[in-house]
Amino acid sequence: MLPPGLRFLPIPQLFKSTYLDGPFVECVDCGKSLDSSFVYTIQKRIVAGEHVFEMAMCSDCRGRLTETFSRESTAALHSRMAECFRARVIGSDMNPVDTECPGDDEGPTNPMTDEILLDRCLNYCVMCECPRETCHRYSLAGLFSAAKLVLQTSAIGQSPVMMCNDCESSMSSLVSQQTRDSWDRFIDEHFDGPPAIDVDSPNYSPVGF
Repeated sequence: MLPPGLRFLPIPQLFKSTYLDGPFVECVDCGKSLDSSFVYTIQKRIVAGEHVFEMAMCSDCRGRLTETFSRESTAALHSRMAECFRARVIGSDMNPVDTECPGDDEGPTNPMTDEILLDRCLNYCVMCECPRETCHRYSLAGLFSAAKLVLQTSAIGQSPVMMCNDCESSMSSLVSQQTRDSWDRFIDEHFDGPPAIDVDSPNYSPVGF
């Protein structure tokens, strides 16, 4: 069950599949239709405006993949990201939970607030807040349910997330060799050609997970 205080918005073009020229339709690992998955993730890598890597993964496969990561890497990444989430919420009055209206069974529906939050998540690095438009290389990740983007900014998480290459490089120092090897095996099994070449670059790590 998803936690309360979330928004569900139409999927932005940034999270559509470049290779399919439309929405993602199936999990990259098990091939199951995303329509039958309660929640799933989409991760992308963009270099000089080109989408060089993309994938969608159902929650079951994501869980199995992350179980192969070392506990040390998982704890370190979660701790660093949690610091970012807390800092951004404390320094902002744009938490979607704060806009709920008592007695409204449908939850908060302020379209301007949704627009501001989505812009903030997509267009500014979650760690250093540099603008996406200034980044030559960056990554995007988000949580989705059915044909909707889950929009969340709280002290425990954020969706979607944009991370610049410099911050992702600093995060990669927290990734153990076991985790990196597991991620590389996954990439080798599911991708080939130019996308895999970029994913295998030293700066890339499974931060979106």
